[in-house]
Amino acid sequence: MMIFVYLIVLLFFLCLNFSNKKSFFQYGLFSKNGYRLLKKKILSYGYNYDIQTHLFSNLVFLLVLAFLCREFEVRFESFVLFALSAGFLFPHIVIWILFHSYQERVFSNFTMFLQTFLAVFKINPKTYPTLEECEKVCEGEVLEIISDMKEQLAIEGSLENAMQILIHYQPHFIVHNLVSMVLTIENHGGFYSEGLDLIQDDIDDWIEDIYTFKKKQTSI
Repeated sequence: MMIFVYLIVLLFFLCLNFSNKKSFFQYGLFSKNGYRLLKKKILSYGYNYDIQTHLFSNLVFLLVLAFLCREFEVRFESFVLFALSAGFLFPHIVIWILFHSYQERVFSNFTMFLQTFLAVFKINPKTYPTLEECEKVCEGEVLEIISDMKEQLAIEGSLENAMQILIHYQPHFIVHNLVSMVLTIENHGGFYSEGLDLIQDDIDDWIEDIYTFKKKQTSI
């Protein structure tokens, strides 16, 4: 029976290897460049991942697996099969966890940028000095977007083109509404406090909806 299971698993891995899912194997513990590729992927999310962390994480994962197999009296042959499978699966679990953590951090940083932009713009309705204030509290790719917008304003002086950078980065209807309001105030004057307050409320609802969704997703 176990030989039959081994054959099924082997065929499954071979099918993955010869399909367009070859990336499934590239981060494996026994892959030639597995650690280098995994480190590159994790570094792109802004996390450090050295060889000691890599080996320690795999060791702990295998020890937990060994403990569970022992508690459930799993045969040694089955444990070896699980361990080999874990060698391929564990890097993908790490990437999945860190990817979602990275997305949460980016979303939090971006909404903080929008809230800061609105708060400063209400006091002084000028885009460039508002971006300078936002630059002090933002980081990562959001900070790069702010720098690109400032550079666009400094070189070409085109507010429309600068705001298109923001829309291209996050084409959400709230961002479109904010851009429309900023362009209207900058180009035609006036101060639309009620409109800015509505956008602020939309941002708060957006944040609440996203965290409610992620909470439900995690519980599922």
